[in-house]
Amino acid sequence: MTAALVYLALCAGMADPRPPLADAGRLPGLESLQRDCEVAGQYYHWAKKQADWWGESGNPTAEYWRQAAAEAYLLWHWHYLARNARTFGYAEDYRRDCLDELRAMSREAYYSGNWPPAVPVWRLPRR
Repeated sequence: MTAALVYLALCAGMADPRPPLADAGRLPGLESLQRDCEVAGQYYHWAKKQADWWGESGNPTAEYWRQAAAEAYLLWHWHYLARNARTFGYAEDYRRDCLDELRAMSREAYYSGNWPPAVPVWRLPRR
């Protein structure tokens, strides 16, 4: 947008509701996000295979793994959006759309900087 259009949009109360691109600087580093995105994707596929292996719905173990796969998918999606928001090669509009979706997923986490882990650590056995 040109400066005149931005000025007119602000005056008319039509400012862009998406977060500013500067918010991407609060996200973890790009290298860390890339690694976490890969780990989250691998865990998702593994959990999905576990659910498929345990069989039909109704089996408590299969349901456990289906839920784990659903949680893993959400974590992968978060890291995917965060990675894309931090990637300088993508268009500014797309990066701001990614930030907007991250904010919609959890406003509290978005503004506090309390980012989710790459995998559902609450499902990992404790020793």
